[in-house]
This record gives sequence, structure tokens and C-alpha cells, in this order.
Amino acid sequence: MQRVALAVVMVVTGACGLGADTIAERTNALKPVKGHLDFVVQDSVDCGTFIDNFTDYYSVDTLDFYDSNGVNTQTVWHFDHTSDDVNSVTGYTLHEKDKNTLTFDWINGTITWRGKIFSMINKGEGMVLKDVGRVILDLETHEVLFSGGRHDVLSGAGDQAFCDAINH
Repeated sequence: MQRVALAVVMVVTGACGLGADTIAERTNALKPVKGHLDFVVQDSVDCGTFIDNFTDYYSVDTLDFYDSNGVNTQTVWHFDHTSDDVNSVTGYTLHEKDKNTLTFDWINGTITWRGKIFSMINKGEGMVLKDVGRVILDLETHEVLFSGGRHDVLSGAGDQAFCDAINH
């Protein structure tokens, strides 16, 4: 899960916030704050007989919601993500194009990840990797509280799902 963990760490380090104590504190909420960031992650995963060299490109629109005291109660990140994965031995390359949303609920202590999280299509073969749907995680422990949809990566396969997809 190195690759998934790396993406989440990039997000969490930028999405720092504190939760409000009660619902009453949110009744006179301040106007949401919009933001945007772009970043690139280049790394590799050892797949045993080859290396998956990947470059992930992220374009993220952010929204931070505040209560009347100025305390950040929720952070929402809308991702446009593309990726190039290259098999170091064969040069076989697959591309990803994903759209998903991460919602940090600072009051309830959860992260909700939904949308097309990871997907790879091989021409002539069809979908070779698909992670789509909704996953709710505990903010502190990252324990999965709910999972709905098909999750080739987040179901536990992690990096191996990417290795299997480009093993040509």
C-alpha cells in the first residue's frame, strides 16, 4: 500500500484542521474558503521481477468549512488525477485518469473517499484495475468503517494491484 499511503499522506499533510465540539457551534458558519493545488509524485514499486515506475499528477480543488468561531469543521478535496505506470523490464505502460473526492470530517473524525479512485484500461483488454465507490475511514487509525463498490487497490491488494496490471 506504499503508493496509496503516499497519496493519502500528501493530502493529509495539506488538510490539517481541528473539529468543533458541538453542532451548535456550526449554526452561524463562516463562508467556506476555496483553494487549489497541483502536485506530482514520482516513485517506484518493487514488483519482484520488475519495477513499476510511476508518475502521478494531481490537480486538487479544496474547500474548507468553518463554524462561527473560525474552527475548521470539514475539508473537501476534489481530485483530478492522472498517472503513467511503466514496467521497467518491458516498457509496457498504462495510464490512469481518475476523479474522486476526499472529505475530512473533523467533527466526526472520519475521512470519506468516493468516486473513481484508481482505474487502468488496457486497449484490447479492457479494465485491468478498478477502484471505485466509497470508503469511510477513521481519521486517526485509518480503520475502514464502511466500504461500498469495487476496490481492487483499497481492499488490501495495494501496490500488488498495480504490479498485476502492468505485468506484460
